[in-house]
Parts: sequence; structure tokens; C-alpha cells
Amino acid sequence: MTPSIKLVRALFRFHGSGKELIHKWKYGTNFFIKDLWQKQIKKNFPFGREDFSGIVPVPAHFAKVVSRGFNQSFEIAKIISRNFNKKIYANNIVRKKYTKAQSLFEDFENRKNNVKNAFKVKRSFTAKSILIVDDIITSGSTVNELAESILSVNRDITFKIFTLAYAI
Repeated sequence: MTPSIKLVRALFRFHGSGKELIHKWKYGTNFFIKDLWQKQIKKNFPFGREDFSGIVPVPAHFAKVVSRGFNQSFEIAKIISRNFNKKIYANNIVRKKYTKAQSLFEDFENRKNNVKNAFKVKRSFTAKSILIVDDIITSGSTVNELAESILSVNRDITFKIFTLAYAI
């Protein structure tokens, strides 16, 4: 992980009923599950208001947004933004490369290569401490690549990571 990533926190481990809920939300039509995330984030969010000054959801490729109907990381970011009154920098960076699901790769190197150069920064950031939001973290390759992409244009930013679940 890049040294600019200071802390990574999740609500739970990616197994059992939590895993099932994420899959039903992400790949099904069970949008009501977002209400559950909202309650859990409000109750158990591991960061305080001063811990970050802006939010960056992991961008989804256009094709995945079309097939799912939404970007799950952006939906989580909206919940956090409402609870903490923080700006979401969703339009500052895009996913320029379609990538396979990280869960399809067994080892760290393949996961890292899968997301290499996947993001493009469109505008600089005014926030100096960014909370990167993703739904699931497997190896950390995606959030690390996203942070590195942002650092390529804004060297003085630090990051904290929030995810619903760790898959490690």
C-alpha cells in the first residue's frame, strides 16, 4: 500500500450473511439493502468528522454501472456524505479501463495488474485528507491504484479507506 494510505477500516469481514447481503445488493435487485447499510454506517462508522475532508468513491466503469444500474461505492459515499456533510469528489476521477472482478484472481500480482492504470484524474482535489470508499476490499489493489492515480496530480493528499467488508 502507498504510504499515503493512513488507515483502512471495514464494517465486517466478507463472509456469511454479510457476504450474501453484498452480493444480493450488488448483483440483484435488492436495493432495500442500502437502508441496512445506512443504519450500520450511522451506528458503526469508524471515522470522525475531522478524520477526512472529502470523499472519493471507487469509480465503476460505465459498462458495469449500466449492467448493475448503479455504482455501489458511490451509493455508500452518499450515505457518508449526508451523515458528515462532506463533499464527494466523484467527478474528479474516472475509471478509464474496464477491469475484471478482482475476485476472479487468486494472487496479489494478478489483482494489481488487473487495475493498473485503470483510473484517470480529470480535475485536481481541494481536499487534503480523502476518504476512499469501496464496497469490498480483497487485496487492496484497487484502492491503492486509485490513491496512486490521485497522488500523480496531488502529491500532498493523505487517504483513509472505508469499506463495507474485507475479503481477507
